[in-house]
Amino acid sequence: MPLTTHEPKLEKISFPVIAGLVVALSAGFVSSIGFGLLAPLFALRMDDYGLSPKEIGALVTIIGIAPLFMTPFIPKILNIIPTKKALIIVMILNALLYVTLFFAHTPTIWTSVRIGFAITGTFLFIASESWILEISPPSIRGKIFGLYAVIFYGGIGLGGILISQLGYQSNNVILVAIILNFLCTPLFFLKTLQPSKPHAGERLSSIYKLIFLFPALFMPAFAIGGLETSAFNLFPVWSRKQGFDDAFAGHILTAAAIGNVILQFPIGMLGDRIGRKNVLNIIAIIAFVLPIGLMFPFSKLFILAIVCLWSGIITGFYTMGLVGIAENFKGDKIATANASFGTTYCISQTLTPSVGGYIMDAFGNSGFMLILSIIGLLPLFLNFFTKNTATSP
Repeated sequence: MPLTTHEPKLEKISFPVIAGLVVALSAGFVSSIGFGLLAPLFALRMDDYGLSPKEIGALVTIIGIAPLFMTPFIPKILNIIPTKKALIIVMILNALLYVTLFFAHTPTIWTSVRIGFAITGTFLFIASESWILEISPPSIRGKIFGLYAVIFYGGIGLGGILISQLGYQSNNVILVAIILNFLCTPLFFLKTLQPSKPHAGERLSSIYKLIFLFPALFMPAFAIGGLETSAFNLFPVWSRKQGFDDAFAGHILTAAAIGNVILQFPIGMLGDRIGRKNVLNIIAIIAFVLPIGLMFPFSKLFILAIVCLWSGIITGFYTMGLVGIAENFKGDKIATANASFGTTYCISQTLTPSVGGYIMDAFGNSGFMLILSIIGLLPLFLNFFTKNTATSP
C-alpha cells in the first residue's frame, strides 16, 4: 500500500470545543489512574495470597466479564443522562470504591471491588472517548487522540510510580488516588460543547453487529485490549519470575507509560500524514517483533528500553483505532460505534489474561512473550483480508 501524505488545513477551534475536550480528557485521566494503579496492585496482592499466575489470570478474566456485559448499555445510559453529568456521577462512585480498598483483606473482597472499578473505569473512558470523537476537528483528529493517549497512559504510568515509590501495601497509594480523582472535578463547571445523545432506538445487538460487519475497524481494540491487560496484570508476576524485586515491577509499568507519553502524539501526527491503515500495519509488525527481544532479558535497562518502546508503539493500535471510528461514524452513531470498540476491547481483556497466565504456567516467561507477539500481528492480518472501512448508517 503506497504511503500518501495528507496536509491538514488549520481551522479555528472555539472555546466550548476546547473546554469539552479538556473535560473529556480529565475523565479519561481519572480512569487511567485506576487502571495503572489497580492492575499491578491486584496482581501483587493476589501473589502474596499464594495464587498462581493461572489463578490470577482467571480472576482478571472474571473481572473483565463485568464491563463486557455493561459496555453495550453505555449508549442507553448516555441517552438518558447527559454525558457531562453521567461522568461526574461515575467519578464520585469511583472515589467511593477507592475508600473500600482500605477494608479489602481477602481475594474475594479484592476481586469484588476490582469488578466495580472495571465498570466505572470502562464507563469513564468510553463516555469521554465518544465525546472527543464527536467534537474533535477532523484535520487534527490524530493529534488530539495522540494527546488523549498521552494523558491516559500518563495516568497509568503515574499509578506505577505511586506503587514503586509508596509501596504496594501502603494505604497512602489509595489516598493519593482519591485526591487525584477529586482534583479533576472543578473542570466540569466549564461551559462546554455537549456531544449528541446516542440514538434512542439503537438496539444492543447493533453493537455486536458492527464488530462482525467491520472486524478490521475493531481489531485494533482487540489487540491492545489483550496486550495491555495481559501485560499490566501479568508483567509484575513475570518480573518476579525473572528474579527481580517488586519495585522493578513498578518500574516496568512506568517505562511502559513513558513510552506511551513519548510516542502517542508522534503516532497521531503520522496518522494524519500517511493515513490510519498504513500506521496500523507498521505498528503490527513492530508489535510482533519486540516481545521476542524480551525472551532474552540481558539486563534491567534492556528490559525497560524494550518495554518502553513496545508499549508506546502498540498503544498506537488504540489511537489509530479511535481515528478509524471517527472517520467512519458520525453524530448519534458515534457512541454506538465506540461502544462496539469498547466491547471488542473488553472481550479481549476477558479472554487473553487467562490464556497468558496458562501459557506462563505451562511454558514459562518465553511462552508468555510469544503469545504477546501473536496478538500484536492480528490487526495486520485483518487489514489485508477484511473490510477496513464502514459507511455510517
